[in-house]
Amino acid sequence: GAVVDYTNHRKLLGATVAAQLIAVQAVQIYTVQDTWFVMSILQAINSFFYQVLSLAAYAYLPEIKQAVGEVTMVTYSSQF
Repeated sequence: GAVVDYTNHRKLLGATVAAQLIAVQAVQIYTVQDTWFVMSILQAINSFFYQVLSLAAYAYLPEIKQAVGEVTMVTYSSQF
């Protein structure tokens, strides 16, 4: 969390993890009965990638609040 919150690596981390998430999803297109076990392992890895991507996205919320103001941020936050 500190790497994402306190450094300028949020965008790089988010882009890298998003690419990995897409790559795993592309591989999972070829799931057949013989590959279910391997695909379940990939899905577990993909869940981790999704959590990291969410972390990178949520790290932008404090800066957005400063830019748009508290009232607008409360309105936006209540909608998702």
